[in-house]
Amino acid sequence: MVATQNSTSTEQELAAGGSSGAVMGQSTTDKIAFYGVTPLAQQTVTAVATGATAATIVTSLQALQAALESLGLIADS
Repeated sequence: MVATQNSTSTEQELAAGGSSGAVMGQSTTDKIAFYGVTPLAQQTVTAVATGATAATIVTSLQALQAALESLGLIADS
């Protein structure tokens, strides 16, 4: 994987250089982060069972939001 300078702007690009895509982290313990937050290992969130109560669904959504925030993918507004 190669980080390159975009020829038309100042941002850096991270690309595999082919059509197969790019992977960040090779195992669940590899740490990654976005937008300057502290890198973390892969987050886990419990799946919502069929027939779950509204309270269980809210709890699961809150856990998902917290996981995305901790990786820097979304911000609390």
